[in-house]
Amino acid sequence: MIEKLRSRKGKIVIQYVIIAITISMILGTVIQSVMSWFGSQQRRAALVTINDYEVSKLDWARKTYSYQQQIEQIRQQFGPQADMLLQMIGYNQPPESMALNDVITSTILCDAAYKSNIYDFPRSILEWKIHDPSFSVQNLDPIIDQGAVDSLGGLNMQVVQQRLQRFNMTYEELLEKAESALERNIYMDLMNSAFYLPDTSARAAYLRENASRSFSYIPFTLQTYVQAVQREGASDEELRTYFDQANKESKRYWKPEQRSGAYWTFTPDNYGISISDEAVDTYYKKNRSSYIKEPAQMKLRHIFLKASDENKESVRKQAQEIVDELQGSPDKFVKKAQAASQADDAKDGGNLGFVKRKSEGYSDAFLQAAFALDHDGAVSNPVEVDDGFEIIGRVSKTKATYQPQSEVADAIKETLKKERFKNRFASEARRAIAQSKKEDGESIDSFIQRKGGTKHAIPQVTQDNAKKRYESALFALDKEGKKQVFMDGETGYLVELQEITPAYLPSFENQVEQVREDYHQENAYKQMQEDVTQARRLIEDEKVSLEEVANRFNVSVESAQLDDGK
Repeated sequence: MIEKLRSRKGKIVIQYVIIAITISMILGTVIQSVMSWFGSQQRRAALVTINDYEVSKLDWARKTYSYQQQIEQIRQQFGPQADMLLQMIGYNQPPESMALNDVITSTILCDAAYKSNIYDFPRSILEWKIHDPSFSVQNLDPIIDQGAVDSLGGLNMQVVQQRLQRFNMTYEELLEKAESALERNIYMDLMNSAFYLPDTSARAAYLRENASRSFSYIPFTLQTYVQAVQREGASDEELRTYFDQANKESKRYWKPEQRSGAYWTFTPDNYGISISDEAVDTYYKKNRSSYIKEPAQMKLRHIFLKASDENKESVRKQAQEIVDELQGSPDKFVKKAQAASQADDAKDGGNLGFVKRKSEGYSDAFLQAAFALDHDGAVSNPVEVDDGFEIIGRVSKTKATYQPQSEVADAIKETLKKERFKNRFASEARRAIAQSKKEDGESIDSFIQRKGGTKHAIPQVTQDNAKKRYESALFALDKEGKKQVFMDGETGYLVELQEITPAYLPSFENQVEQVREDYHQENAYKQMQEDVTQARRLIEDEKVSLEEVANRFNVSVESAQLDDGK
C-alpha cells in the first residue's frame, strides 16, 4: 500500500485526498464562521471563530494596516499607474476585506495543521525562525519586515521591540504567531508535495529535514541586559542628551501632525439619475443574450467507436468511412448507430435527446462540433474523445427563449443607474468644486444637497493611523478647505480637509519616563550585540569552549532536542 502511494499514481490520489479534506474543512467552517461573526457583539475579543479558533479583531487590524501600508507605498511610487498595478497583483478589494480573507484562511490552515498533528514546536525552534529573516519577513509582517533587518542580514531586535510596543503585542505573542506560520507552512508543503506521510510523522517532518540533531547554545536575553542597565540608572543629563539626539536624527518624540475633516457619500439611488423607457429598450436589445430564459437546444444522435493507442488510426479511418456514408444518406443514421455504435444507447439509435451548449457530461470538443452543425440531418466529422471517436448527427434544434423586457426592466434601470453614476460622479463633483470658487457659481453645499450627499465627520487622525481611504485622502490635500473626490465600489466620496494640527515636540519633562525606557532598551541592545559578537569571536576564532564562554558572560549553556520523539 505504501509503495502504491509513493508511486506517481499514489501521489495523485493522496493529493486529491488532501485537497478534498481541506475543502471539506473550509465548507464545514463557513456556517460556523458566519454565526460567530454575528455573535461578535457578545464576544468582543473575537472577530470570527472557526472550529474553536478565534480570529481576533486585533489580528485583523494589524493585517489591514499591513495592506494599507503596501498600497500606500505603491501609490506613492507609481502615481497614476498605481491602480492598474494594484489590479494586476490582485489588490482589487478594500484592505479590510483582503485582511479578513487572509486571517480566516490562515486560521483554517492552522486548524487543518493541528488535525494533521503538526503543532507544539520547541521554543528554541520558534526563536530560531523569528531570527531568520527569510522566514520572519515573509510571515510576521508588520512586526518584522525589511526595515527590521540590519546591514548584516540579522534581525534588529531594537526595531522589533519598538514594533511590538507600537502594535500592543508581547514577545510571547510573537512566538505564537511564528508557531502558527510554521504550522501553516509545513501543512502547505505537505499538501503541495502530496507524498505519503503517516499522521504520526507529520509533526516531525520539518524537524527531520532542517535540524536532525540536538545542539547546545548560550542564551543572551534582552530582558537580562535591560534589567542590568536599569540597575545602573541614567542621569537627567544623559536622558536629555539621548532625547535631543533622537529628535535630531528621526524626530522620535515628536507628536505627528493630525488632521480632521468631513466626507460626504453619494449613491446611485440618491443622485437624481432618471432612466427613460427608451434607454431600457435600447439596453435590452443590445444585451438580450444576458436575459436568456431557456437556451437553445439540439436533439442529437451519436455513434461511438472505442479506440486505444494501438488501434486509434484504424478506428479513425473506420469512423471517417461511416461519416462519408451518412453525409450522403443522413436518414440511415439510426440504423447505422444500432449496427456500429459501441455506446449503451446503440439500440435506441444513439439517441441523446436534447443537449444544451453547456451541458454537463460532454467534452468541449463534442459540444463544439455538435453546435457547429447548421441544419437538421447534418453529420459531424469524427470527434476524438478520451476513449475513442464520436460521430454526431443533428435531428432538430429549438430556439432560445428570453425573459420578457417587462420582467427585467427594473433590473436594467438599476444597472444603467449605477453605470451612469459611476461615469458621472467624479467629473461632476470636481466641476462643482471648481464652480463653487466662482462668484456666480453654485455652492458646494447646494451641489451636495441636490445630489443627495450624506455628511460624516472625520475626527483627528495621524497619517500612520489613517486606516480608511477617506482618512488617507486628508493627507493628499495641501491646505484647509481643499477637497478630494473618489469612487469606492458603488459609492462616491467627497472629502474636505477642515483642520490641520501641526506636528510639535512635547517637552522633555512630559516624556521623561518614555525616554528613560527607550534609553535602557537601546543601551541594553547595544551591550547584548557587543557580547554576542565577542562570544562568537571567542568560539569561532579562538576556539574557546562553549562552557568557558558561558562562564565569562555569567550565563549557562542550554541544549535543545529537536527530534522530541512525539
